[in-house]
Amino acid sequence: MAEKHLPRAETLRAIVTISDRLFDLLKLAVKVTFWIFFVISAADIVEAIGGQSTSLDIDAESTILVKLWSGLDLGCKWAWVVAIIGFVYGILQSHLRRRKVKYMAARITDLEIIIDPKRTTSGLTKKGDTPKGG
Repeated sequence: MAEKHLPRAETLRAIVTISDRLFDLLKLAVKVTFWIFFVISAADIVEAIGGQSTSLDIDAESTILVKLWSGLDLGCKWAWVVAIIGFVYGILQSHLRRRKVKYMAARITDLEIIIDPKRTTSGLTKKGDTPKGG
């Protein structure tokens, strides 16, 4: 049985795509590691100065949050950290997706005009959405 090989250009494109995805994953891992380290360090600082006299003026809301945070066990703290990181990541990804759709919608429109100048529009907005009321 003869083996099928991808043409060289497709093989290189696949390697570049996989490398790009792995690099994106590595960047995300570095960012998440940084933020986890930051949150743990901040928690350690709060724990270290907790119960001591300091020259910081902390308002009542901050004191309540510090007391609530210090009263949680380690597993619960990790759960909150992961939940907050996931929430922020979701917001950032949503913003990135909207920006990419807007960019691609303009490019697709330009490409459609080049390929077929007589083509009628699909009616999508510049943001890539379906127009309301249509």
